[in-house]
Amino acid sequence: MSIHDDRPPHPHRLLDTCNEKVEENLKYAFENIESTWDLFHSEPEMKIYKCEVEKDGVVCDPLKAIHTVRNITAYELCFYFWDVGVRMDWDTTLDSSKTLEVLSPDTVISHQFMRRVWPATQRDTCFASHIRKVNLTSQSPDEKGSYIVVNYSIDHPEAHSRCIRATINVSMLCQTFVDPPTDDLSTVTRDQLKCKIIYVAHSNPGGWVPASVLRTVYKREYPKFLRRFSAFVQEITKDKEIKW
Repeated sequence: MSIHDDRPPHPHRLLDTCNEKVEENLKYAFENIESTWDLFHSEPEMKIYKCEVEKDGVVCDPLKAIHTVRNITAYELCFYFWDVGVRMDWDTTLDSSKTLEVLSPDTVISHQFMRRVWPATQRDTCFASHIRKVNLTSQSPDEKGSYIVVNYSIDHPEAHSRCIRATINVSMLCQTFVDPPTDDLSTVTRDQLKCKIIYVAHSNPGGWVPASVLRTVYKREYPKFLRRFSAFVQEITKDKEIKW
């Protein structure tokens, strides 16, 4: 179990499932798919891969993005990705986002309505969102702190909707590096911070969507999402104390 000793997860009724999803998504994050999946977007510090998959005629392409951003830490990126209080400030794909239940200080249940993309029917998602610190020094000895957020679909009695219910298994894994390297984090400034992001998304739209439309949308939206979210965190933290 990749639990960091100085910040273990809080107990709650879904903790066993959260543990399973964390381990599952860590495997996805470090799995070497780059040689077998298709690279569909490339920038100097961003690469996004896809594997075309259809289940019963429904497009369910898994995606993996590897991105590096400056001036922010893994904790800061993961916290703002997890924090439902700011989600509507950066996620332009949403019509609304509601917290159904707070299970613990690191786990919430959310119900979100996606903006309709013509000609598809509107979708919604109901999922548990869990954040934790993970120990990845065996994979990356130079890292100065790693965090992961996992969002995975669940059922909840208060998630009422007439939309088509999409299902997700999404993770954002972030690792902090310092350049030039130092073990004295008290001396580090923001311009020394480098954060590696590995974002993995498995989703099922829950019903038929034209394949060409769905693939066109995600090829356009995923790079925008990574740039927009990273810039949001950079802006909101630029004058704040560094959070490790």
